[in-house]
Amino acid sequence: MAILECSNSFHFLNGVYMVLLFCLGIMVLVNSVNEEGLSLLRFKASLLDPNNNLYNWDSSSDLTPCNWTGVYCTGSVVTSVKLYQLNLSGALAPSICNLPKLLELNLSKNFISGPIPDGFVDCCGLEVLDLCTNRLHGPLLNPIWKITTLRKLYLCENYMYGEVPVSYTHLRAHETEADRV
Repeated sequence: MAILECSNSFHFLNGVYMVLLFCLGIMVLVNSVNEEGLSLLRFKASLLDPNNNLYNWDSSSDLTPCNWTGVYCTGSVVTSVKLYQLNLSGALAPSICNLPKLLELNLSKNFISGPIPDGFVDCCGLEVLDLCTNRLHGPLLNPIWKITTLRKLYLCENYMYGEVPVSYTHLRAHETEADRV
C-alpha cells in the first residue's frame, strides 16, 4: 500500500511540475519584445552608442518599443524613429525598414558612416528621411530613389556625390535638401 501511495504522489508531483514548466514557458514567450522591437534591436546592433543614449532599448524592458528613446508610436505601432544628435556611430542597417508603418527616420547630427545600404529600398512607406550631418558616403544613385513615398529627404553634410536622378523630380518639387549635399 505504501508503494502505491508513493507512486501516486510521484505522478501527481510530476504533473504539477509539467504544468509549472508549461506556465513558465508561456510567460517567457509573452514577456519577449514584439517583431518591431526585434527589428530595432538589430538596427541598434549596427551602431555604437558611447553615451548609452539607447540604454532602454532592451528586449526585457518592454513588450513593445514604444517607450524606448527616440521611438514614437501611433497606438502600439512604430511610426517614427528620431535618434538625432545622440553621438551614434557605426553603419546603417536595413533592418530599420522591417518596421511596416515607419513614416519618419531621423538620424541627423551623428557620426554614422558608410553607404546607404541596398536594403533601404524596403522602407516603402517612409515619408521623411533625415540623414544630414553624418559621414555617409557613396553615389546618390542608391536605393533611396526607389522609395516613392518620400516627401522630404535630407542628405546635407555627408560625402554623397552625383545628381538627383531626373526620374525622381517629384521629390525635388517637395521639401528636399538633397541639393545642399
